[in-house]
Amino acid sequence: MYWAIVNDRPEALSAFTGFISKISSGCRSELRRACMETSNHAAFMQLNLGRNIGPDDGPLRHSLGCPSDEIEVHEGEDLGEHQFVALFRFRMCQKRLYAKQNMSAEFVAGRRIWSLRIYMGPHAQWLMEWGLSRHSLPARPRGVVLIEPQREKPGCATKPRVLRMEPRLGNFPFLAPEE
Repeated sequence: MYWAIVNDRPEALSAFTGFISKISSGCRSELRRACMETSNHAAFMQLNLGRNIGPDDGPLRHSLGCPSDEIEVHEGEDLGEHQFVALFRFRMCQKRLYAKQNMSAEFVAGRRIWSLRIYMGPHAQWLMEWGLSRHSLPARPRGVVLIEPQREKPGCATKPRVLRMEPRLGNFPFLAPEE
């Protein structure tokens, strides 16, 4: 499987996954590293290599009949070097947040594994943080977060607002993975 990832052979990876029912923790770690080194988000998602940061919400998702979240990563083409766009579609987001008060996702972009976490902080405030996973190289990101509503309500005269958050100029953090 490692070979299929580093040699960009998605058909071979699919064939291998048909024969392997469970991946050991050591193998999982090496596959995460292969996806990171090749910036292969598709293989990362196909093999379900993302770690859950915080409480597992699998039972809640199952009881809600919640479909899988979607994460799309776009790199290259019209974007500059070391730039990417990550799009998240968290299914039943509000229900899951109210029940667990924590939701997270990992994705691969720019030869790093990134994490995004939304959680209830002190003083009953919703907080969002993003950073690097273990083994990722340090980075100095300049990110913009746009939160768009899922859909407009029928008959509503006003369009839902898009929430835009970005660090102030000169306040870009230097991120290093937590060990």
